[in-house]
Amino acid sequence: MVDLRISQLQAAQALGGAERLAGVQNGQTVAVSAGQLARLTQPAAPGQVASRCLFNRTFAATPKQFMARTFHRAMDDIDAVQLLEANWYNSGGTETATGGAATVSAAIEYPLNSCTRVTWAEQATGQVASGANLLSDLVAVTIPRGAWFAVRRYVTNPAGIAFASVCDTTDRGFGPDVFGYAPSGLADQTMTTAPVATAQAAGPCAFPAAIVARTRRASFGIIGDSRSAGALSSSTTGAFDGEGNLGEYAGALHGRGHATINGGIYGTTAAAFAASNARQAEAIGYCSHVVLEHSINDLTGGRTAAQVQADLLGIATLFPRARVIVGTTPPVSTSTDGWASANNQVAHASNAQRVALNAWKRQVPRPFADCWEVADLVETARGSGLWKAGLTGDGTHESAAGYQAIAGDAGWAAKVARVAV
Repeated sequence: MVDLRISQLQAAQALGGAERLAGVQNGQTVAVSAGQLARLTQPAAPGQVASRCLFNRTFAATPKQFMARTFHRAMDDIDAVQLLEANWYNSGGTETATGGAATVSAAIEYPLNSCTRVTWAEQATGQVASGANLLSDLVAVTIPRGAWFAVRRYVTNPAGIAFASVCDTTDRGFGPDVFGYAPSGLADQTMTTAPVATAQAAGPCAFPAAIVARTRRASFGIIGDSRSAGALSSSTTGAFDGEGNLGEYAGALHGRGHATINGGIYGTTAAAFAASNARQAEAIGYCSHVVLEHSINDLTGGRTAAQVQADLLGIATLFPRARVIVGTTPPVSTSTDGWASANNQVAHASNAQRVALNAWKRQVPRPFADCWEVADLVETARGSGLWKAGLTGDGTHESAAGYQAIAGDAGWAAKVARVAV
């Protein structure tokens, strides 16, 4: 046995025993076996290295082209990077092929107004089959950890375009997200140094499914519903934080220096992900950690805690090389005063099942590595089924203040620090 500080642990492999996060404090010295140590000291491997990667959540048949420029922060030093392009969308939980092969060209913009072409099999364009993901060649570009960069992507598809439903139009130091689309005639601006032009109103956008480079740093794939996606009282509205992240987890993780893929999909369930997951799991497989947020739509839809437990355990088996983490589930309630007080709220009829499910999660049953406490941060008291004042606007989703409360919690900081490398 050897002593190894938690801060030295590399995040590429999941381990059991003393190294499980639930039983280890940050900075504590623990004993690990020689076999565990060998797995912990593997060289850097391809992994998610940037912020703000999202999955397509909708599809439109009339436009056949789009041009997007999205901004991202490097969470490790990068000297070569790959993009994962997705030609599918997930609406309500089911992965759906677009029905046509997509042609993509792309560039990495770093520094500002300096574009490096992305290639596929050494060609300037890639062909992505309907319903598939396609990983680009390695692109030689040097981006220091912490720097902002942009990804420019031009996609054409005779069947239509798949995209997300959120666009951050705030310039946070490297420009806003920009997204333009048209039936035809849209210019390819991937290799221009001018700002990407668009005639469309702010709203939808399209993001890479993953941004991959060799890394030893922890990264997090988030599997969940509209709460992960950052919805407010309307599923078309996103609660962006100060660096363009969304939802219960992405902002908190980004703030502690971790790369993320935010796989939050409006209206979905654990049951839906368990049944339809191949392309999502392929992308999230580039993350060393997976966070499971699902539960509330299952429970309010009439499923039991035991049924959701079975689905979460099944989802965990899809990621045998990752540390899989579950998060507790905040409540759902109705209110007669706009959730300004607890006295005028009534908990959803499924609350007893939610309480039972959260109790199970807090036990950190195997194979989970940890449980992250979210419900206690927004609920008036554990198990009450009622929201703290000001932390929801519709009784189902957090308000912007609710998401901020989760991201800023000191307990979260300690939990995330345990897996920093």
